[in-house]
Amino acid sequence: MGDDAESEFERWATRMGLTFERLGWDRPKMGVGKMNAQLRHIPDFYASDGFLYEVVGMGRDGVLKGVKVEKWEALKFWNGVQPVRLFVYSSAEHAIVMLPWPALVTLVAKARKDGIRSFKNDGNQYYPIRWEWLRDYQIGETE
Repeated sequence: MGDDAESEFERWATRMGLTFERLGWDRPKMGVGKMNAQLRHIPDFYASDGFLYEVVGMGRDGVLKGVKVEKWEALKFWNGVQPVRLFVYSSAEHAIVMLPWPALVTLVAKARKDGIRSFKNDGNQYYPIRWEWLRDYQIGETE
């Protein structure tokens, strides 16, 4: 799902006339468990519009699970360095969503009130952001 989302970001950025560079980890050959969380969660891309982009995919269940609690803390750090946007790709909805930082802050707070969830396989906690909350930020459709 992450690879698909990153490919969608690259297509979108190209259509928008943006140049971009990969920043974040792409299947590192080493374990990153001992790495500082801020380094472990470097946003995926930097683009010529001056934003860092964290790119996440959304599953068919209509809940964005890509904003993990640890990643959120790191993204707050990175937003202090350079403005961050969240690019969301939903394969089920064939849609892309762009969340500017203030919207992301609002949706994380809403999800926090709704209740932080944990993945069953590793216990990592995430903010469950629902698709219906994201619709106002939809910027395009995919094929």
